[in-house]
Amino acid sequence: MLPRLLRRWHEAFDRSSYAAFKQDRIAQQRARDVDIVICVHNALDYVKPCLASVLETIGPRHRVIVIDDASESEVGDYLHDLCGRNDRLCIRRNSVRVGYTKSANKGLRLSSADLVILLNSDTIVAPNWIEKLCDAVYTTEGAGIVGPLSNAAGFQSIPNHRSTSVQTAINGLPARLSVEDMDRYCESWTRGKILPRVPVVHGFCFGVRRAVIDAIGLFDEALFADGFGEEDDYCLRASEAGFELVVATHTYVFHAKTKSYTPAQRQVLTTAAGQALRARHGKAQVDRAFELLDANSILNKFRREASRLYVTAPSNGSVDQTLIAKPHE
Repeated sequence: MLPRLLRRWHEAFDRSSYAAFKQDRIAQQRARDVDIVICVHNALDYVKPCLASVLETIGPRHRVIVIDDASESEVGDYLHDLCGRNDRLCIRRNSVRVGYTKSANKGLRLSSADLVILLNSDTIVAPNWIEKLCDAVYTTEGAGIVGPLSNAAGFQSIPNHRSTSVQTAINGLPARLSVEDMDRYCESWTRGKILPRVPVVHGFCFGVRRAVIDAIGLFDEALFADGFGEEDDYCLRASEAGFELVVATHTYVFHAKTKSYTPAQRQVLTTAAGQALRARHGKAQVDRAFELLDANSILNKFRREASRLYVTAPSNGSVDQTLIAKPHE
């Protein structure tokens, strides 16, 4: 029985790439109501391209909710002007800074959509990213949370996903390739309809179904006030409530990484969040979750595929060129 099951699994995995039936799968998701929540605190040079890429890709059933967490006046003025020119963009400003987690919860409360996607303000998205995240979470049985692949998203990073002592992996784009190019490669590498189920999804681009929010509520803004560890806690809570988590390997979102925090601030916050996470869920459960992500055979396949695209030449200049990293061996 086991050899037969393994053979069927390999046959399914070796079928045509997602690109072959992409348009049909996307069309099935266009009627979904989706809200994109973006929390902003300064870093205008990254906020501008992020919002430009998102507004270029939203459909008639999509809305963008920006929570401005007491940014400087330059950012507030830009957001106010942008909102006046786009009727599917909603801006809410915090009069004092409250941190990422409270801001994210504020955005979640403003949404009643089928799917809410929390998106960091230092990202660049590719066409159809919303529909593809919907495709992943709504066609994976029992799934409630979804995230894409990226250059800088922990274990969802390709090709290198190994952290240093002060930072998680940050990969630049391969030479002469754009975010859209990487997105197309990810589509071609995704075989059949098999997507990896995982114990934790990275919070930089975090899609949550309404059923999950109804079941477990919002992020814990008391224990994870600064926006580190809150998504891991949420994933573990969702899993305990019976929901599956899935990575949309056919979707790539670029992440500049930590533009609202210095590396030193980030290290302090991640250490504290890790301690709080293990205190709540147990060290064994948390460590096991990350071990499973590291060993996931499908994610490792994508890491190997992506590593073949990297050469020593610099990237094409379309994104932050300080982010070029040596691919994982």
